[in-house]
Amino acid sequence: MTGLPGPSRIRGLLPHGHPMMLVDRVRELRPGTEIVAEKAVTASDACFAGLDAGAPDSAWVLPNSLVVESFGQAAVLLWLLDTYSTTPAEGTVPMLVVARRCRMLGRARPGDVLVHTVRTIHRSSVSATVSGRTAIGGRTIAEFGELMAVYADPGRP
Repeated sequence: MTGLPGPSRIRGLLPHGHPMMLVDRVRELRPGTEIVAEKAVTASDACFAGLDAGAPDSAWVLPNSLVVESFGQAAVLLWLLDTYSTTPAEGTVPMLVVARRCRMLGRARPGDVLVHTVRTIHRSSVSATVSGRTAIGGRTIAEFGELMAVYADPGRP
């Protein structure tokens, strides 16, 4: 498939910089419908910075909140790469406002590649609702029944 965004475009679209940019690659894109995106989990990810050299292997687990955040960033890319999307209002960022029927079924560790499959349920210029799953090696580790995001001004209550 041609026309997939590379790292520079992904970084330009997401309002996250290092260390919170949690999408490395877009593998597939059907604008407005579905995206398959990846995040490689590495031992140098910021969430592991506080682990001591002697920490047991069991301590090296990507927090579930970062799995959700990475999935959410893939969803934002799907929203922004929709050929029918409008440019968000100046000063606004996408914010997760609803999460329903979400289940964590497994864990991610350094060396794993999260593969997010995100499907659009509904979209408009100011909100989007998606569903999907995150897998590692074909094994589902998270299911997202419904996530909704809106564009909001982070400085306003």
